[in-house]
Amino acid sequence: MRAMKKVNLGPRLIELNKVQKWTSLLLCILIFAVVAGLVLLVKINIWFLPVVFLLISGIQVHLSILLHEGAHYNLHPDKKVNEFISDLFAAAPLASLTKFYRALHLTHHRYTSCEELDPERSFFRSLGFTYQKMSKAQVFKMLAMDLCGYNVIRGAVWMNTFTKGLQQKKKLEQVNRMNGLAYLLFYGCWGVFFSYMDFLLGSLICWFLPLFTLSFCLIKLHSHGEHYFPTTDNEFERTFTREYNVITNFFIYPLNSGLHLEHHLYPTVPWYNQRKLKTALMQDPTYKIGAERATLSGYFLGKQSSLRELLK
Repeated sequence: MRAMKKVNLGPRLIELNKVQKWTSLLLCILIFAVVAGLVLLVKINIWFLPVVFLLISGIQVHLSILLHEGAHYNLHPDKKVNEFISDLFAAAPLASLTKFYRALHLTHHRYTSCEELDPERSFFRSLGFTYQKMSKAQVFKMLAMDLCGYNVIRGAVWMNTFTKGLQQKKKLEQVNRMNGLAYLLFYGCWGVFFSYMDFLLGSLICWFLPLFTLSFCLIKLHSHGEHYFPTTDNEFERTFTREYNVITNFFIYPLNSGLHLEHHLYPTVPWYNQRKLKTALMQDPTYKIGAERATLSGYFLGKQSSLRELLK
């Protein structure tokens, strides 16, 4: 299939690109209100822990998508406000910084699937992902390393090396006061609230246990299902779009993040307009044909599934 130019959406694209001031911020506040409620359920009765563990894992995947939106300046129209919101509500809770993730991710957009230049390929290779069809045993070993926390350590070491290298080349800013303020506010408010509720240690277990085990695995599953393995300049032949069920979307592809083909073609469209973007693009017959070929209908099951694309 020949590489296709972007569909000319005209004034419609200007509307879809508009970043709202309050939508993502209010979602962030809602998310942590829900998190507080879930954690306090465990204080009431420890038997709630397995359910809370699962739900917080899914919520942390949501935060990873909001971090991704922050990296694209899609959380707030003011870039400085965008950065602070992203650090406060997404990066700090996930033990990261928006500008560090941006340095990795925007380079990925520029050089998608290029073995030498796409840093995401190097990152995921360090975590056992081969960018080739894998056997069931290889996949099981990789997921086991994710779930036990071993790959979290390897990923942190790789990311530290990557960011330090960019900083030495003066291509990435050092940590600044606003980054520190975001961490201080988030963990300070967390500490004050849960200390008042007499559940500080329990709350930290409820947050960090899934973050360094199941959530990390789910975020990796999200990433592994985004692109075909062959290197090509045609977005339709290297990037998937997905139409999954509600449960899969909650735990792996929340906030319209399954529409990855659309995102790679129009990365400045915020998450709440991605579905509208796809509807507009599907009006173009050529685009519709290409998108339908690139669409997966399930992650683990189905003839067109992410797992089928991954396994030998």
